[in-house]
Amino acid sequence: MTSNNQPAATSNHQRDVNDALVELGGAVDLMTAHVHATFTTQLPDLPNTLSGIVSACDAVHNALAILRGNISVAAAAAAAPPPVPTPAPTPVLPSFVRTTAPWAAGILFGVVPPVPLAAVPDNGGKWFAITRGQYIGLTQNGAISLNAVTGVSTGLSEKFNNQVDALAHFNGALASGALAVV
Repeated sequence: MTSNNQPAATSNHQRDVNDALVELGGAVDLMTAHVHATFTTQLPDLPNTLSGIVSACDAVHNALAILRGNISVAAAAAAAPPPVPTPAPTPVLPSFVRTTAPWAAGILFGVVPPVPLAAVPDNGGKWFAITRGQYIGLTQNGAISLNAVTGVSTGLSEKFNNQVDALAHFNGALASGALAVV
């Protein structure tokens, strides 16, 4: 009888192993009896005793062969498949971080942009160029810039007085391969 989570093949395998163990036990008992009889008597019936021992040895040999076959089948079935490499966890980026175009200033990215960032209409004020952090890009928000590099030992965010300088710095880092989302 098989349980809901145990395939029939496993049940058959267990039955085969149990049958082989019973046969092995019986053969060992028979061999022990014949050997005992051989050494406790004056060997009145030596040919029959030796024949019994040989038969018992054959039975042990057959039972062991069955067990070895079932054990190797069980070992092969129990062998776990090679571990599947676990992909690196995808970082959870803030909802304002993008991974696709448009590639422009004022947008933060969770990937290194494939092209230089484009300028956007500028209302003046300071700009932060985040070139190495949890996300990268240009922003006018100092708190977002700080959050991008917090916890990143090699994080880099620089403050500029205008978008033109921040954009030139960021695009220069892109051209030199110095941008990194860590």
